[in-house]
Amino acid sequence: GLCFFLFVDINDDLYCSARDWHMVTQKPWKSPSTSFTVVAGTGYAALSPSTLNDPRGIHVTANLDLYVADCGNDRVQLF
Repeated sequence: GLCFFLFVDINDDLYCSARDWHMVTQKPWKSPSTSFTVVAGTGYAALSPSTLNDPRGIHVTANLDLYVADCGNDRVQLF
């Protein structure tokens, strides 16, 4: 219930935009582990380049560039 949006990249890694936690997390899709790694954001809403505020849509390119619709900051952020 914490993921607003999910995305699976070309390496079968699963990404989750955790809107209320102001971060994007990632884990291997086929891994039995339930642990996610934070790949963007800090867990606190802010405007700096390394933070997010209400992240929603996410997209990972073939080059593994992560784009995040950072709604609370009115921007699309590249990580």
